[in-house]
Amino acid sequence: MSRWWTAGQLDRSPEAEALRRLERVIDRIPRVWQQRHVAGDTAIIESDGLILVDSTAAARTLTLPDASLVLGRRFTVKLWTGANNVVVQGSGGQQVDGAANKTWNTAKAAFTFQASVTALPATYGWAIV
Repeated sequence: MSRWWTAGQLDRSPEAEALRRLERVIDRIPRVWQQRHVAGDTAIIESDGLILVDSTAAARTLTLPDASLVLGRRFTVKLWTGANNVVVQGSGGQQVDGAANKTWNTAKAAFTFQASVTALPATYGWAIV
């Protein structure tokens, strides 16, 4: 016997609920993110996980992606070598932990940035976690 569904019924159907449960399981599967070494200014891209920065020659600025497009995503930036500043800034003026950017120059220091909703209604930015 075939079933005929209206749009409202489909959202509450057992099949739709099974798909939502499957999506939640898939979301919990760990993803492998790449490690990247940088020695210049760059944009952080979604496939990045750990960015190792060489600031030997000059200060380096890294720009996080638009937080609204990668909500919940984390990126770790580590000053691998050098004594010049590492500056991590948000995209399009998005704040980083309530400030315009995060700046440091301590070798081997690392910070993890997570895309988040920083204020309501729907103000996106970055939290240091």
